[in-house]
Amino acid sequence: MKNSLQQVADGKNSKYQYFLDKADELFFQNKLNEALIILDEIPEDCEEYPKFLFMKSLMIGVQGDEEKSFKIFQKAFAENFGEEYVDFDEEYEPIDMNDPKEVFDCGLVCFYIFKDYERAIEYFNSSLRLKPNQGDVLHYKALSFAFLGRLKKAIKIMDKAIKINPNEVNYWHDKGVFLSELNYLSKAHNAFDKAIKIEPNQYSWSNKASLYCQVNQFDKALDCFDKALEIDKNDLDFNIGKAIIYSELKDYEKSDEYFKRAEKIDSNDVNYLILKGKHLLNQEKFQKSIEYFDECLKIDDEIALAWMYKGMALSQLDMDKECEECFKKAIELDPDSIEVFDGVFIIED
Repeated sequence: MKNSLQQVADGKNSKYQYFLDKADELFFQNKLNEALIILDEIPEDCEEYPKFLFMKSLMIGVQGDEEKSFKIFQKAFAENFGEEYVDFDEEYEPIDMNDPKEVFDCGLVCFYIFKDYERAIEYFNSSLRLKPNQGDVLHYKALSFAFLGRLKKAIKIMDKAIKINPNEVNYWHDKGVFLSELNYLSKAHNAFDKAIKIEPNQYSWSNKASLYCQVNQFDKALDCFDKALEIDKNDLDFNIGKAIIYSELKDYEKSDEYFKRAEKIDSNDVNYLILKGKHLLNQEKFQKSIEYFDECLKIDDEIALAWMYKGMALSQLDMDKECEECFKKAIELDPDSIEVFDGVFIIED
């Protein structure tokens, strides 16, 4: 299942992340027209659409059409935060660095587009100096520190945002995510419970399920995923979450049921492909599992877990040379990927 802090960064599983990465690559190659063609193909109803608009705004600004760039930025901001925060009749003017809102907007561009969290924090601090006690600004400042790995600092800042607006569900939810990353499981549960009490939401239920999985309380985890699916039965990650729990419990019939649901939602999702392959690996269907890992690696050949699981399957088929190549690739991409062995498999030097 996806890392919970990464869920905060990406939102739901990013189906269009490949296109965002490709457009970003073309941008840095100064192939702006090619990048814009890719961005224009993204449907407006996808969850990542605001990110694409932010990037499109940036590229058009670089091309010199600052007024058009501004209008697209307004649309992106409205898509992400709600139209009530945007005055569409506002005319383009150069950024006023003495306006706390405009400074905050600059920070959001650094946060979402450049993923430059240190620079984003500088803008958020400038906005707070101009206008203290802005809950939203503190929220994004906390997120920025979290993505820099400074989780305890992030929690302290989030507590300030919560003090300003104790009924904001996102503040409590994201605090729960930070606490989860620190392995403060009880405190994390409390934060998610606060978020759910304010407004029942599938993401807090899902994160509680992940916490229960960490301590092998699978019945409670399944109950939480059920609560999440009551809110959104077509969420890919929640269906995969239940499928992989049933697979680990060796209830393969139930697992197949939820993997089939996930397949109908998005059969090309890399998380689905990896975990369906792992499900087949659990059943010693090694050759079939490799098909799923290969499909995943066709989409993204830098996923260490897919290489590692493929290596495990190849090992069981006595394909030692190919197995070793997969393990080397996995460890090169992510040295921590070796942890999936859980002491069952041993790699000899």
